[in-house]
Amino acid sequence: MFLKVVLLACVASVCQAGGLLAPAYGYGAWNPYNNYPAQPAIASQHSNILRSPFNLGQISTYSKAIDTPFSSVRKSDVRVSNPGVAIGGFAPAYHGLAAPLAPAYHGVAAPLVSHVGVSPYGAPVAKVATGGLLGVAYSAAPAVSHMTYTNGLGLAYACEFVDNDVAWVPYKQRPEWIDVTPVPENDGPKPVVVIAHSEKFEDVYGYFRAVLKSNEKSERALQLTKDAVELNPANYTVWQYRRDILKALGTDLQPELEYVESVITHSPKNYQVWHHRRVLVEWLQDPSEELDLTADALILDPKNYHAWQHRQWAIKTFGLYEHEMDFVDNLINLDVRNNSAWNQRYFVMNNHLGWSDMNIQKEICYTMEKIKFVKNNESAWNYLRGLLLHDKRGLSGNCVVTGFCEELYKNQCRSPFLLAFILDICDEAIKKEEIGVFHNPTRGVSLCEDLATKYDKIRSKYWNYVCEKFRKARDELAAKEDPEKVERTI
Repeated sequence: MFLKVVLLACVASVCQAGGLLAPAYGYGAWNPYNNYPAQPAIASQHSNILRSPFNLGQISTYSKAIDTPFSSVRKSDVRVSNPGVAIGGFAPAYHGLAAPLAPAYHGVAAPLVSHVGVSPYGAPVAKVATGGLLGVAYSAAPAVSHMTYTNGLGLAYACEFVDNDVAWVPYKQRPEWIDVTPVPENDGPKPVVVIAHSEKFEDVYGYFRAVLKSNEKSERALQLTKDAVELNPANYTVWQYRRDILKALGTDLQPELEYVESVITHSPKNYQVWHHRRVLVEWLQDPSEELDLTADALILDPKNYHAWQHRQWAIKTFGLYEHEMDFVDNLINLDVRNNSAWNQRYFVMNNHLGWSDMNIQKEICYTMEKIKFVKNNESAWNYLRGLLLHDKRGLSGNCVVTGFCEELYKNQCRSPFLLAFILDICDEAIKKEEIGVFHNPTRGVSLCEDLATKYDKIRSKYWNYVCEKFRKARDELAAKEDPEKVERTI
């Protein structure tokens, strides 16, 4: 009997510990999570971008960890956007920890990655194997990804993806370049920051410096600039020299436009490539593809400053205003908070449609409808304020706008942007000496106090500062109405 009790206790212990017996899930059945009330699922996610000096290289890291009482998932990813570059400095920080990068390790075909847990939950951080004297040397492999899965039984499996540049032939091994002696980089005897480049990077830029020095303008030099751009798309010297070659050779620019479009697709926030595109369009005097190009870029990132700048330049230079309001309207309908789209709407009004009273009132009605949809939208409120700067009646004189604001306030809307707008109306009414029941210094003080203490506490000091101005105006108004009362108070 005693032996049976012991065996029964052992079986129960195994079940409770999550052993080999499969738990039965159902009403009244044993639930493993009931036995671990203090161990909820824990998830952590980290991402970081490390750029080298002068933006010659960029390394992005990503890691994710999910832990439950019975399973664990680990994912990590390292991507090198300019794979010919390696830098010294600090590795990306996780949970406030930053580890100095170890010296370079040369002769490795691709970054060697190991998992080092610095997270309190054991989340792995991709770490590049290193050794040597300086920096961290990355090969032409653009990405290394690792995924590891484990469970409560200790079973685990992992997968790794490595993309290698195996087709590359160095310029020093190409017969057509045997007549050129590469020029090595010269940072001086005591460089502030030494950058450890890959062999491919040194090879390409050594020959680029050579053709730049000899001022060679040829098809092979044009191809060389393309390889240099792939290693560092932000190198403005390479782009300028490429333009010089294109002009000297009288090259057909249509293929160049297609090439630049592909670079923009992979590097959409690169000022140099957008500038190169602009120069090509100026040479061709053909902006027919620019609106579609920028529209595609803005689909990926609706707030891409470089795409908006290029679009405005093309529209203003070549008069492409015809359908721009429809384009902007579609973006605002997709995201009413898209401040860039509201800015573009103002750009079209200011440079094309003009500020006639009819246009202003039409835009006011449009903006008020968008504010009704999302009342706490700073972009729309700023656009409305910008419209009224062109209204001869001003902020306080447009009855449609003031009535709209008071109706919102009456219906308990307390958006800080609404209150700030009413404050501006009060301020203008005081300056024009058109003080009324709704717009006066006393209400200005009340609105400032509400913003500082309830609706916009993060800027409380600013609203307290503005409040003093309204208090001063209130006291001055009281002195004009009853000077004797002020003297008695003093």
